[in-house]
Amino acid sequence: LDTALIRVFRIKNMNSTEEEILNRDFDEFVSSEAAEKIREQDSMVISKNEVLRTEEIGQDMFARLVYLIHKFPIHRQGKHSLVGGVGIDITEQKVLQKQLIRSERLAATGQLAASIAHEINSPLQAVTVMLDSMKWDHAQNRELTANINLLIGAFGSIRDTVNNLSDLNRPGQAEIQSIDVNDTIKKTVSLFQNTLKINNIKTNLKLSSKIPEINFSPQQLSQVWVNLLNNSIEAISAKTTKGKQSSASIREINISCNRRKENVIITFKDNG
Repeated sequence: LDTALIRVFRIKNMNSTEEEILNRDFDEFVSSEAAEKIREQDSMVISKNEVLRTEEIGQDMFARLVYLIHKFPIHRQGKHSLVGGVGIDITEQKVLQKQLIRSERLAATGQLAASIAHEINSPLQAVTVMLDSMKWDHAQNRELTANINLLIGAFGSIRDTVNNLSDLNRPGQAEIQSIDVNDTIKKTVSLFQNTLKINNIKTNLKLSSKIPEINFSPQQLSQVWVNLLNNSIEAISAKTTKGKQSSASIREINISCNRRKENVIITFKDNG
């Protein structure tokens, strides 16, 4: 019997000899649920006299597997009262398909981010130039120049956020290159400033200046930081929602980056 069918339908007692298997009830080898499913599929194959293709989930001792099952009618003396079946392991193919879809989404997101960055940065640059001109024209008015500097700083913050978002999704960033780990952490955290503020979460960065540059993909590394920050924010928010933490309690995420011999140790710790 095909190994795929054994795993999909959890067929048991397959160590029995041919003599022991023949003339025995099919329900002795599979669960009632599996038996009903097999009978429905076999009935469909026989009634329609065509091949039935289905994707089924199987299980071995270590992993969850995906199989493409083909069931087909077997003609005997002009009749098709028998059904044959064979399964193909397509687990690796499914994994590769998911990776391809994810890569295409990242590429599309990168193109969108680049377009948004251009649409935002162009008017921001024009406004900043005008503010600089106003600041010089009214240099004697300290209150006005102070307010203008606040606006320039705010526009600079918007520009940096857009650029960080664009860098995170830029296709070229997926390539392995020499990068500053601390810089990728800082840029990623800056993208979460508004979310952290809304959730009243404080971030503490303890990034050693002795960290050497490493060869890695900035995009993939930043994606790791994004996932870790999302996990921490969700954990802290969930704890508060369940009433295990008062609103007055400190809500924080501590991020550290240190060197230990030839290794770089990065830690994300939250009190969620």
